[in-house]
Amino acid sequence: MNSFTLINNHFGELSSRMQVLREDIFNKQPCIYAQRAQIVTEAYSNNMDKPLVIRRALMLKEILERMEIFIEEHTFLAGNHAPQNRSASVFPEYNMDWIIAELEYFDKRPRDRFYITADTKEELRSIAPFWEHHAIKNSSLPAMPPCAGLFSSPGSCQDDAGNNVMMDYSRILKKGLKSYWEEAGNMLDNLDMDYRLNTAQFHFYQAGIIVTEALRNFANRYAGLADHMAFSEKCSRRREELLEMSLILRKVPWEPAANFYEAVQSLWLVHLCLQIESKDHSLSFGHIDQYLAPFFEKDIDEGRITDDGACELLTNLWLKIYAVNNLHSWRYTRLARAPFCQNFTIGGRITKSSAAVSVLRFLIIKSLTQARLPQPEMTIRLHNEQSVYTGKLLNNTQEFRYNLRDTFKTAGG
Repeated sequence: MNSFTLINNHFGELSSRMQVLREDIFNKQPCIYAQRAQIVTEAYSNNMDKPLVIRRALMLKEILERMEIFIEEHTFLAGNHAPQNRSASVFPEYNMDWIIAELEYFDKRPRDRFYITADTKEELRSIAPFWEHHAIKNSSLPAMPPCAGLFSSPGSCQDDAGNNVMMDYSRILKKGLKSYWEEAGNMLDNLDMDYRLNTAQFHFYQAGIIVTEALRNFANRYAGLADHMAFSEKCSRRREELLEMSLILRKVPWEPAANFYEAVQSLWLVHLCLQIESKDHSLSFGHIDQYLAPFFEKDIDEGRITDDGACELLTNLWLKIYAVNNLHSWRYTRLARAPFCQNFTIGGRITKSSAAVSVLRFLIIKSLTQARLPQPEMTIRLHNEQSVYTGKLLNNTQEFRYNLRDTFKTAGG
């Protein structure tokens, strides 16, 4: 078992439910699956006549419609990155050369080891010829001048991409993906196609409509699965949870979130789809305390949620984030140990603050410390006038920094 107990942890321990979920995720043997690679290969081969932005949008649509989905027994949140937690999908559109070269060694690495079946190896070998001419590496390197080739060996086009991307989660939670879909449709209707440079914009807005609709349908797939699971669930409490999960997933992320639970589910599903679409690291959440605070404050005021309930939901979010795993070449892994840099920020100065913001910050820190995970990573911004809720009252920053020792010792701070 890969769990351990902290001594004198100021922030307490996981709930029994989250402890079970954590152990289940940690005890999964990381495997490699070819499902995404096969879907992507088919999507690319069927749409080579279309602009790249449309091709990528249709690719994501195909993945979200066909990938295997599941809902864990003890989770409040739906959404999985691969057919099994902590396992890796293959992203052939970047580079298949190193994957084929290392097929026989993934399960023999001294660290970041992945189990791979003989069938999966054959499936990956079967699609490799297509990517000899269509992967990013094979199309980008020949376009570089000779001098640039000297620096291409450690470059991102060799293995994967690093985006340093952050979505406007505040808008997504307040307005839903439907607002992007409507905006793209309006822009298409008003686009002057007599101006030749607007062709790229036309394709971009088309892709936006395809992607937002795909995410809505992806959420509906989980809603249908939750309904199906609820039908056969014998535990009345879990059956009610699954039915509530279904209602939430039929609403978000397409519609605006109305409460803290909906906001966290919406946030997670959009972040997950970024991870599914592109093998990126440095996909960040931004100031998570600031855009989640209004939902938390409203729920607290209306008696819909308790501090303990919010803490447990946040813990669930961190565990889902940690369950995401990606495959990297040994050249990359031996130096960096496959960092994902899924970062969020809390603290700092804001124009309008409230006690609820401080309470939520504390619960974020508490839940992350209890979970004891390398991912996600947390950045904390402090200033001398900042007060932080510590469970009983608002205390000064000096005491707060002292209590953060547990977080920095055990979590992704």
